[in-house]
Amino acid sequence: MNRGQDEDSFEKPVSRRRFIIILGFFFAAIIGIVNMLKKAYGKIIGTELIRTQN
Repeated sequence: MNRGQDEDSFEKPVSRRRFIIILGFFFAAIIGIVNMLKKAYGKIIGTELIRTQN
């Protein structure tokens, strides 16, 4: 019984830490994708503006 209780008490903080790490990685990935999209759209919009000016 003791061993089972120890495993349960040890598993909760580990899963919580893993959940926080996954959340942080997820947000970092979203921010990176958004920044890449902003740069890509910025280039596309910039070239379109230059074309319309010319």
